[in-house]
Order: sequence, then structure tokens, then C-alpha cells
Amino acid sequence: MSTPRIRPATPDDFGEILALLNAASLPTQDLGNARPVHFWVAVRAGRIAGAGGLEQYGDAGLLRSIVVTDAARGTGLGIALVETLEATAATMGISQLVLLTRTARSFFEHRGYRVIPRESAPDAVRTSAEFRVFSPAPAVCMTKSLDRTAQPAPNRRPMRVLFLCTGNSCRSILGEATFNHLAPPGWSAMSAGSKPTGTVHPRSLALLAREGIGTGGHYSKSWDDLPEMPDIVITVCSSAAGEPCPVYLGPVLRTHWGVDDPAHATGTDAEIDAQFFKAYRTLRNRIEAFLALPLDELRRDPARLKAELDRIGATVA
Repeated sequence: MSTPRIRPATPDDFGEILALLNAASLPTQDLGNARPVHFWVAVRAGRIAGAGGLEQYGDAGLLRSIVVTDAARGTGLGIALVETLEATAATMGISQLVLLTRTARSFFEHRGYRVIPRESAPDAVRTSAEFRVFSPAPAVCMTKSLDRTAQPAPNRRPMRVLFLCTGNSCRSILGEATFNHLAPPGWSAMSAGSKPTGTVHPRSLALLAREGIGTGGHYSKSWDDLPEMPDIVITVCSSAAGEPCPVYLGPVLRTHWGVDDPAHATGTDAEIDAQFFKAYRTLRNRIEAFLALPLDELRRDPARLKAELDRIGATVA
């Protein structure tokens, strides 16, 4: 599959953008009105595979009309479009982005957005047609503060890491949260389980909170429900304990960082907490070693990157 090019939309793109939005049942009635919408498009093989829009209201912006084709889902195209729009907004002097969504709350939470009441959105944004007319009441309002010094990097593809175990309750959650807490721009993590328990272990959340790492948006989920396809899969099940380890079959770079499951720990509360901290500390040490690598160089050399990640899993405790 060819690499998409993300660029500002032109008037000639408008027909294809409208077709994408209509197919996704997103509002189009106000497009072409007095207030301009700054659209960016992702072009692959000469066709528009995705689009996203931005309306400016002083130092606030409305993120809207984010859409990708069915064939582009799970490829990271949506993330690339959102990052491009965020960088563009920052250069326009926008310090806060607001959006409404009915179906993509988890996607945007992974991008640093948080849910707010509609009435908490900036007054100017709430005058938009998107707020007043088109988005129904069940739509969730979300916001994100921006770094105005950010610069657009529309052709730099973000790298996504999946921490994978069986239950997605302890280790993979700790890995996801810690990685996202430490990662530089352009890198992000998610987590999943082959047989999710459906509940994040409360000791995992308590540990993250004690370490000053955000706990919002984490939930136990199946690897069948990933919001996008990962580039790197790190399995964290314990081979030494004879634990069966899920095998991710997609076209990704795979490595194994075995960690004992603290959910099976027994003893006093202090002893159990110590096992959770041991798992967290092991994962954090490995993540810090990962992020200390020359990432810009290694992302262009998958074989060398895999060798480094395998080394970290085997030697860093």
C-alpha cells in the first residue's frame, strides 16, 4: 500500500471531501458558508483517502469532519490527519481545540483529548453550526490544549506501540500508560488482551496515580477492538511462568518483554503491592531504554530496531 501524502485541500478536492463526509453521515450543510473551514486531505494513489477540517474562533478551534475511507481504517491515517490539524492550529494561534463525536471517544482520548460538558466549551465555538444544529445530544464534547510552538509535520507518520498480554488488566495497561507518559511526539502506545478480563485491576490504577501517571481512558479490551493497527507489538506475558502468550499475526515488528503477572500475587497488601511495583519498574526501565534509542534512525531500520528491542527484553530488568 502506497504511503499517503497529507496536504491542504484545494477547491478541486471539495467534491471528494463531500462524498466522504456524506458516506460517513457527517454534517456538510454548513460547508461553503461565510466561516472558512481549513481542510487537509490525505492522498493515496491519486485519490483522497481521508480528510479533516478546522474552524477558528479566536484562540479556540473546532476540529471537525475527520473521516477516512473504509480501506484506510486501522492504518494510522486518522492519527496523521489529527496531528497535522493540531500542528496547523498551533501555528494559527489556537491554544484550545474542541470537537464533538458520537463514535470516536476512545480514539481521541488516546490522542490526549478529555471529555467536558458542552456548556464548558468556549462561547464562540458553541455558536458554530456544528454545535447548534448538526451534532445530536448524544455526541460527546472533548477538548485538548495545544502547544503553540508546534510545527506541522504532515508527512511524518506516527509510530504506534501495542502492549499485549492475555487479560489486559495489569501489565499491558501499565506499559501503555507509562509509555505514553514518557514518549516523545510521534510515538504513542495502546494495549489489549487476547482474552480481556473486562476490568482494569484497581491496584494498577492506584500505582499509576502514585507515580504521577494519568489513569483516565484506560479500560480492558480485546485485540479485536484496536482503534488502529500497531507498528510494534510488545508481548508482556511471562514465558518463565509457563503462561501462554498471544501471537499477533499482523504485519508488524514483534518483540517479547516477559513480566510476571502481579494479578496472581498473594500475601499481605504490602507484598502484593510490591509485586505490582516490580512489574511496573521492570516495564518502565525497559521503556526508558527503548526511548533512549536513536528512534529517528531506527524507525527506518526495522531489523535493527527489533534487535534492540529484543536485547532490552532480555537484559533490562
